[in-house]
Amino acid sequence: MHICIEMVGQKDIVLPIHYNHVIQGFIYSMIDRELSGFLHNKGYGDGRKFKLFCFSNIIGKSRIDGESGSIVFK
Repeated sequence: MHICIEMVGQKDIVLPIHYNHVIQGFIYSMIDRELSGFLHNKGYGDGRKFKLFCFSNIIGKSRIDGESGSIVFK
């Protein structure tokens, strides 16, 4: 399954450079509490556990603010 998240704002959108945990937390907060607990704490599989999250880079007009360690999207 692929989920495309589109963020639109009246102001710049500022995310930390390592934003994957922010997006993962957002997804967990939007799904059923029991399912999110299972996915976060247990995952699927008998030996190696699969947590089911894989991220691509965010695409858009942006600049890196090295001083604050963030990406600013226009």
